[in-house]
Amino acid sequence: ARRLQDERYMDESQGVSYESFGDRENRIVSIDVGGKVFKTFLKTILRHPGTLLYELAQPGRELCEDGAIFLDRDEWCFNAILNYYRTDQLAQPAWVPDDMW
Repeated sequence: ARRLQDERYMDESQGVSYESFGDRENRIVSIDVGGKVFKTFLKTILRHPGTLLYELAQPGRELCEDGAIFLDRDEWCFNAILNYYRTDQLAQPAWVPDDMW
């Protein structure tokens, strides 16, 4: 592990950063979707209870424990989903066909 300037630490073997005081919700997590890696705060995922990502972010589950998961899904659609977690607004991107949405 190496120390970062803002008092966070980076576990280089997992690509996970976390607060030195154990503030798990401020950890940055990685979500690999079809080969494209998205990064966000765990607290962003925890904003929407009842969703698959929320469940994966619970203690003992992949996002909480490992800080990273792989989803075999379309990256373009996931980008819109992650934006929903961030903004509470879900919009189908114009370039994503209805059958993929």
